[in-house]
Amino acid sequence: LDRFVPPKKTAYVAIRVQTLPTLVRWSLLLFVFSIPFEPLALAESLSLSRVTGLVFFASYFFHHNPLFHSGSFAPIPRAMWWFLGYVAVYAGSVFFLPEEPVRESVVHLFTLAQVIVLFWIASSLLKEEKLARTVLLTYAFAASILAVGIMIGLPGFSDPTQIVANDARETGLGHNANTLGTIMAMAALAMIGLFINSPKGKKRLLFLLPVTLPLLIMLVKT
Repeated sequence: LDRFVPPKKTAYVAIRVQTLPTLVRWSLLLFVFSIPFEPLALAESLSLSRVTGLVFFASYFFHHNPLFHSGSFAPIPRAMWWFLGYVAVYAGSVFFLPEEPVRESVVHLFTLAQVIVLFWIASSLLKEEKLARTVLLTYAFAASILAVGIMIGLPGFSDPTQIVANDARETGLGHNANTLGTIMAMAALAMIGLFINSPKGKKRLLFLLPVTLPLLIMLVKT
């Protein structure tokens, strides 16, 4: 008979998963919700999305600052170095421009810097699948609310119809018709993707359809 060998003991190691602070999570969702309403001004040169964006950035850098907390900033993705290279070239070209367009170029450069920082943060936060789905759903809900407000003519939502190449195009909230169409298209794609990749499938159709339908109607009208 073969000699009996007792099974080896298996050692288990508990790994603590770093959870996203509640303030950072909700400030991110609030910022995403405000994006379709970007032209909505709370004060002179101060829009809703700017305020919520500042709150999100402040909460993220506060909670991930190694000087005050045990957490650390997310590593810089490889793809971001190419974007940083583009910004460096763009910044260098400002010195060769005439005086008049310099201000506009500096504003554009500042906007690019903000977008790159946002992509850097999002590349880390949206690795959590549940949060990524919630972000897409939040954006789609906000865009759908905007679409419904324009279609029913809510005060402040509906704008005069734009005439482009003899074609009437609806818009609202101060958006350019092309910009509004892009917002609706991105939100509709997000909802379609969530439905296709949803584990519940048909059960979510009744939930997603009322949100997606206004987006598609508004997309056609723009």
